[in-house]
Amino acid sequence: LILEQNKARKGRKIMGCCAPTSADVQTVGGIESAEQQNRDGEQAFGLLKQMNFQPDLSNMMEIHISCKNLPDLDGISKSDPMIVVYLMDNLSKTFKEIGRTEMVKDSLNPEFVKAISLLYMFEEKQRLKFEVYDIDEEHNPDLKAQEFIGDAETYVHEIIRAEKQNIVLKLQNRSQKRKGGNGTLQVWGESLPDKGSANLINFELEGAGFFSTQNKFFFKMFRTKDDDDQELVPVYQTACGRYSNGRQKWKKAKLSSFNLIRDDYSRVIGIQLLEWKGSGNHKVLAEHRIPFQVLLEEKEWKIPSIGTIHFTNLHIEERPSFLDYVFSGTQISLITAIDFTGSNGDPRSPNSLHYYDLNNNQYIRALQAVGSILVNYDSDKMIPTIGYGGLFPPLQKASHCFALNGNIYQPDAMGVEGSLQLYQNALSKVRLSGPTNFAEIIRFASDMCHGYMSQGFNKQYFILLIITDGQIMDFKQTEEEIVRASGLPLSIIIVGVGKADFSDMDKLDSDEKPLYSSRLGRKVERDIVQFVEFNSYANNPDLLAKETLAEIPKQMVDFFVKQHVKPSDMPVGQPNYNYFEEKKEEKRQELLTQGYQDSAIQELLNRGVPDSRTENIIPYLQGAQNILFPQWLFKQCDFVNI
Repeated sequence: LILEQNKARKGRKIMGCCAPTSADVQTVGGIESAEQQNRDGEQAFGLLKQMNFQPDLSNMMEIHISCKNLPDLDGISKSDPMIVVYLMDNLSKTFKEIGRTEMVKDSLNPEFVKAISLLYMFEEKQRLKFEVYDIDEEHNPDLKAQEFIGDAETYVHEIIRAEKQNIVLKLQNRSQKRKGGNGTLQVWGESLPDKGSANLINFELEGAGFFSTQNKFFFKMFRTKDDDDQELVPVYQTACGRYSNGRQKWKKAKLSSFNLIRDDYSRVIGIQLLEWKGSGNHKVLAEHRIPFQVLLEEKEWKIPSIGTIHFTNLHIEERPSFLDYVFSGTQISLITAIDFTGSNGDPRSPNSLHYYDLNNNQYIRALQAVGSILVNYDSDKMIPTIGYGGLFPPLQKASHCFALNGNIYQPDAMGVEGSLQLYQNALSKVRLSGPTNFAEIIRFASDMCHGYMSQGFNKQYFILLIITDGQIMDFKQTEEEIVRASGLPLSIIIVGVGKADFSDMDKLDSDEKPLYSSRLGRKVERDIVQFVEFNSYANNPDLLAKETLAEIPKQMVDFFVKQHVKPSDMPVGQPNYNYFEEKKEEKRQELLTQGYQDSAIQELLNRGVPDSRTENIIPYLQGAQNILFPQWLFKQCDFVNI
């Protein structure tokens, strides 16, 4: 919408100039004053709202641009540069223009005033291209009439993850090589101030003076329409209140300020008090219309002949954005878990989901689509790569959490390609077994979260990617582990491959009914699971990644808000902390208490064991030195030629 709006504006005045500023900066390409830019932004947001789309406006960002050492193409005077910015359309795979800077007259080191607005999408690869022109004909909208200096490309995530969100790109001109080069482009990004749509209205309702103990009462709240303040749109309804100590009380309420007032504090809202009837014909006892700002100040509604409703603790809770946290140093770490159960089929068979075909193997394609997005937000790009449901010879029991590189105390792979290498290598060694159990994998990820939190890490978030081919056999245990994990800095993504029945996965992705653990006696603190069936997006990896990752920003912000961690808080934590070394030492101490020699324990753990369960480590310590497992795994295979 912003793109279309910019196009429409350029159609009216594409290369028009404004009066020169004191710095002799002239606008070209339809670039207006800061006030006009703000109005344009509001107009774009307005378009979104008119379409009943609730945008996460906190994901808007601005890109600021400057250049250095541009070539002088004008001869008598210096170049008059302008930049056109494009964004790759992931569907058509073509670049589309999203904005232009102003023209800066006679400058080889321009600092452009006009910033480019962009709707940041965490779940997509957003590729940008910057074209720099020397403007020869100010009032001609055709770029062919201008002299091309050079271009540069980057991704939005590269800007976000750069130090101070600032990167320098070298300008290229493939058709014309210039002595001294084409100069450089400096780009830095910032999160736009929150327009309020992510803010929450909090209040408690309490009534006194009229409520009986026999009847049940509830409230409805309404928003007035944009084009008709007399027509009401219902947006919120309370449960029935409870009578206690002469007062009627209702549960705490929390709703989006966008939903209720469209972020306009002067907007009139409607309130109804109703008496609940079993027939469904609830009786309206009183109606009230009031500007929200007035309600915010007075915090009460006096109902003649009935009593007074108190909006206790009515306030606006400002909610930070995902970008606010990412810009301030939050780290996102990926953990991958791959299904090695027998239902996948023999990897040597073309019918197997593990068949060695890089183009059709759904495990590879799912890991590439999702992992290639997430790894960009991980500073060291080290990915613990785990398998489950497989059997390691000579052990006779399947493991439900083993390291694909054979060393559970150093299970990391370098980037997505490293994970894929380990996966390919393990397929020729690990025997497919079963059953399909998730509980141990989730506990493995939860333990990592606990470890980092115990060391004071306040801005570390983890994402567990589980790829599976079928129904899980330990649903109750998995449900319990998810409930435990819902209070940790963790999100769980499940991608279902193949054609199995995935109905249990939909239950874990509890969008409608929150998961509840009867053993723990509580439900999930927040929604942390997202399930996606691969075949629904098999022909579109970009859409698979988008659908899979769309909920991550909200889940991460929900956690940090609940923990009272603000974007402005400095990242803390033990700088040299190594979680896996800590777990290895804990296992060493456990084995020492069982009477094993320390030298043998240390030698074994340093060489590596695939599974951390004591019963799977003891056979190695009982004289079976010939089965020390990881030798084959430490060889890095050629991923391309497998």
